[in-house]
Amino acid sequence: MSQLSKIGFVTVAGGEQIVTVSSFSVETELLFFNKPFDEAIDGSLRQNVRGTRKKFSLFYNKCMEPSTLRSILNNIVTDLNVEGNNLGSFRIFQGDPLIPDTSTEIFNTSTSTFDQDITEHTVTLDSATIHQIQYSNQIGTYVPKINMIETTIT
Repeated sequence: MSQLSKIGFVTVAGGEQIVTVSSFSVETELLFFNKPFDEAIDGSLRQNVRGTRKKFSLFYNKCMEPSTLRSILNNIVTDLNVEGNNLGSFRIFQGDPLIPDTSTEIFNTSTSTFDQDITEHTVTLDSATIHQIQYSNQIGTYVPKINMIETTIT
């Protein structure tokens, strides 16, 4: 059974946009320096783990608002193609980043109004973005998707 989740995108062209999806793929891959292991002089193995990087996939057919997803992809492409844009990246949130502040104090430093399930990632489009061909009974179906890869190594 799939679980509905909200994904927030922040772009210059579109500002903050939220899409609700029934499935959202997140992969964490290990990154190494050249190869996974090196052998020391004494014969022991040493790990060359550099860190991890996440990959995200958002499928058009798993989206509850396809027109919103289309608008988000257009805004991402607009942002990345603007002359003088030296970032080459944008931010996504797993969760709803638009949380109303219901506090009555002016200088409230309490963290009770923040959702702890929100995670922020700075990503860029992966080379396999825009579409995927799914096969069923030897018939190929075009399924638009957005593939994103994290720009930082953790």
